[in-house]
Amino acid sequence: MSMFVFTQAAHGFYKYKDVIALGALLWLVLLLIGCSTSRKEYVVNFTRGNDTTAQGSHERPCQTVKHCQILADRDGVRSYWMVYQ
Repeated sequence: MSMFVFTQAAHGFYKYKDVIALGALLWLVLLLIGCSTSRKEYVVNFTRGNDTTAQGSHERPCQTVKHCQILADRDGVRSYWMVYQ
């Protein structure tokens, strides 16, 4: 029969190890949530006095300013802004 004797220092080490592991797990979960809720940008037309969105931007939201400019030029939108959701 064998017995293991843990010192107070070893017990404290395992306690901190658990806290670090829990913190890493929480960080990973928050990172995954952040990636799944990415912002989408839409081209919005204000030249006609309303909030109509340029055609095609709802189906395929633009992710960059350049892509939004291409959509705006394609649909004849002279002024637009980025809407973050």
